[in-house]
Amino acid sequence: METDREELVLFTEPDDLMVASSFGTGDKVRRGLRCTLYQIRELGAPLIVLPKGHPASSRLKTVVSIGARTRLSCKISPGTHPEQDVLCGPEEFQDIEVLAEPGGANVKGFDAEKGETIIEKL
Repeated sequence: METDREELVLFTEPDDLMVASSFGTGDKVRRGLRCTLYQIRELGAPLIVLPKGHPASSRLKTVVSIGARTRLSCKISPGTHPEQDVLCGPEEFQDIEVLAEPGGANVKGFDAEKGETIIEKL
């Protein structure tokens, strides 16, 4: 993981989740999310964490969280949270958690009537 001050080498566990998020919808966005996850998982591309207020934050198309838990929040700036357990999302996904489970995941706090979501195992 690259920050503006240092490089941090982090390793994943076999049951860690890689969660990617985008504010767009449709096949083009879905292909982009898959590509992002492929680059990280298969090619070893680093995650880049921007400092708060960085001008490129508003241009990020996808953001990624890797670990045992991912929280969604509509109260953060994309790409500025080195904790790796929070992703930006729309208001209807506020406080949703994606938790790793052996062989899969559990989504807590999701109300299907609030909006559409797609959960895919890649």
